[in-house]
Amino acid sequence: MGGRFRSVPPVEPLPSTYSFSDAKVRATRPWRGLIVAFARRDGCGIDLRADCGPIRCRTQFIPRHWFNSGRHLIEVSMNLAFVGGTGPEGLGLAIRFAHAGHHVAIGSRSTERGEEGAQKIRDAVPGANASGGANADVLADADVVFLTFPYAGQKDTLEALGARLDGKIVCNVVAPLDFVQGIGAVALNVEGKSAAQEAAAQLPNATVVSAFQNMSAEKLMELGHPVDCDVLVCGKEAEAKQVIIGLANEIEGVRGIDAGGLSQSRYVEMITSLLINLNRKHKTHTSIKIVGL
Repeated sequence: MGGRFRSVPPVEPLPSTYSFSDAKVRATRPWRGLIVAFARRDGCGIDLRADCGPIRCRTQFIPRHWFNSGRHLIEVSMNLAFVGGTGPEGLGLAIRFAHAGHHVAIGSRSTERGEEGAQKIRDAVPGANASGGANADVLADADVVFLTFPYAGQKDTLEALGARLDGKIVCNVVAPLDFVQGIGAVALNVEGKSAAQEAAAQLPNATVVSAFQNMSAEKLMELGHPVDCDVLVCGKEAEAKQVIIGLANEIEGVRGIDAGGLSQSRYVEMITSLLINLNRKHKTHTSIKIVGL
């Protein structure tokens, strides 16, 4: 994983000499909880290692003069893969994250459609670092994998990908829905309580987080405008949730919120059907915001 320099104040004062072994600083954005350790390198600069749970970047060399100017941290660019990423939600999120400087890999059931999706990202974000291919082929270097396909395909897709998702943060954007004539969108009561919980059961060696179900894909694609909403992030592992919250916060107008354990995802997923029906009734694009936090 690569990195980009940016300024972040240290948690505690750094010593005036470089004889220390592991002075620590903490990032405020985009990933709260990102710890960076510095170690001496021949008195002329610093080796850096970023560590946030399962997310690690390659060692970066920081010249000594950077510390003299008061800058103490890098901003990490991530490799983000989108399984079923050619739909509106996957493309919308990928456009926003590519705009933020991350590498995005668009997966599909066919290599050609994945490559077409990547071209759409490059068209929307000039200079974007975007690639595409079959779902299984975009996962190898991914730090975070987004599941952005209809619920009906979740079980078979995860069975096919299997161990390729081991050790990764998997962000489930799936909302179990059906569309009934005369009624509209209907939230499904699924056997595993929620799509996210079912994904976690299928992927015991991955860290599953649930988020982004309630965002308007249309608004995400309007890159020149902020998206005024909150993103509720559910999951068991606090560090993984902070990674996803940090990514949400990189979208202009968005606030990521820790919504608790993965069991809470059931209620977040169900809200999606309400928003779809509101959109149809009022001919708009709704989202949610939590007041009082």
